[in-house]
Amino acid sequence: MDKVKEKILVIGGGLSGVHTCKKLLEKGLEVTLIDEGEGMEVDPCYREDGRAYFERCLKTLKDNSHISIREATSLKSIKGEAGAFEVVLSKEGGEEEDSFGAIVAAIPYSYEPIFPQWGLSPSPHILSTDSAEREFSSSKGKGEVFVFLMDFEQETNPISFKRSISLAKKITKAGGRAFIITRYAKVACPGMEKLVSEAKQEGIIIIKSPSSPSISLNGTIRVQTYDTILERSVEIEADKVVVEDRPLPGPSAKRLAQLLMIHQDPSGFLQTNNVRRVPIFTNRKGIFVSGTAAGIKPFYQVLTDGLNVALEACLLAKGESIYGAKTEIEVDTEKCARCLTCYRVCPHGAVAWNGERIVISPLMCEGCGTCASECPMNAIQLKEFADSAVSKEIGQKITPSSPVVIGFCCQNSAFEACEEAVDRGELPGEFSPIKVPCAGKVDVEYIMEALVKGAQGVVIAGCHPGNCRSERGNTFASYRIEAIRKLLKEIGIDPGRVEFIGAASNEWVRFVTKIKEFIAQTHQSH
Repeated sequence: MDKVKEKILVIGGGLSGVHTCKKLLEKGLEVTLIDEGEGMEVDPCYREDGRAYFERCLKTLKDNSHISIREATSLKSIKGEAGAFEVVLSKEGGEEEDSFGAIVAAIPYSYEPIFPQWGLSPSPHILSTDSAEREFSSSKGKGEVFVFLMDFEQETNPISFKRSISLAKKITKAGGRAFIITRYAKVACPGMEKLVSEAKQEGIIIIKSPSSPSISLNGTIRVQTYDTILERSVEIEADKVVVEDRPLPGPSAKRLAQLLMIHQDPSGFLQTNNVRRVPIFTNRKGIFVSGTAAGIKPFYQVLTDGLNVALEACLLAKGESIYGAKTEIEVDTEKCARCLTCYRVCPHGAVAWNGERIVISPLMCEGCGTCASECPMNAIQLKEFADSAVSKEIGQKITPSSPVVIGFCCQNSAFEACEEAVDRGELPGEFSPIKVPCAGKVDVEYIMEALVKGAQGVVIAGCHPGNCRSERGNTFASYRIEAIRKLLKEIGIDPGRVEFIGAASNEWVRFVTKIKEFIAQTHQSH
């Protein structure tokens, strides 16, 4: 690739997408914004804080010649790498090919009213939060009693809770009464504690109940619940019931995740719950998430995400954030069986098939070595961590004179903790660490070779679950450990001689403690 394309594709026409486009334009980048049908409008939870800002942003975009806004357009396919993604955009009437230096998923969130949780159906008196907001703009609800039912099956999102309180405040100000029934009062959002305090002072009753309230619709609406403050059951006769709109990933999230080859969190949003990815990064270089694509967030965080994406896109355009894999990687085409195992397991989308052979992009590759360990033919080698070099180091560390525990330590976490322990003089003498790029690089052969050569035990030390830089390196390591333990048991060797330890880079105390426990365990087994 000669030059990074200074054109960015932004997917999503809500607040996150429009704001991100504005920040990209301010950095002098060319932008294409596509809306896949969610609509070019502010997301419901940001109407109060962000409607005016959204409208100003949209006007700015429409007045700028460096952005192309394409509504009712979807991403059909993508190939290439950071700096040069080749995509096909589809809309009614045809398809269009284009190329971009980076791609930003900024799709709006979706939502569903939780009517089924209460056995309710929408009606003029049973409303979703969204419909209640829209109705209240025309009917002030003077003298009416509103009961808000928050989610009792899942934890209420603080932004969703804030939305209900804001509407309740308007109802109270207009002369109505408002009760909010929730399991927990979620205030983990800037300004929420103040908002809750103001709401109570204005006469809004927030009832925290350990169990779901019951609703009777026999002629009148009666809501019965337990109040933990009063320590008794209370009954409220209501004119209207408003159920929470549970936030969900946008309708295109799953399809986009598959097309972009990026991982989703357990709820389906376009970013894993991995501290190494927050706030805008994904498992693939050059593909970012912004705002609500990664989950419903406070308004200020949506704005911050857009700015961060713009800054990273500038670095990418200058070649300062993507060039240079940490280690060179080689594919022996004569050994390669074209089984595509490497393509399936690569957590960064760095492996491609060009029609004749496997190609690994040095820009997308992060050098974790998962592909090398999973390759059944050993056709892939990391130059810095070649099998021959690791084997040699194993042999050098094991001596017949004293028992030794070999530790394969991830360079991003456990090895740094190990170095700190060495500096402090706390690392047990019989523990010998070997640096690996990721726990996912530890081959079964490494572990077996260490045991055959006389190691008392073998530790694979990597990131904690969910915090792996390579997303699933520690998962692959755990699969291999399980397989080896089963094998050891079958041949009459204590399977406890192989162990996985999770440790962050700053957890040297935990690391040392776990190593000492493992060494003591191996002593007992002998």
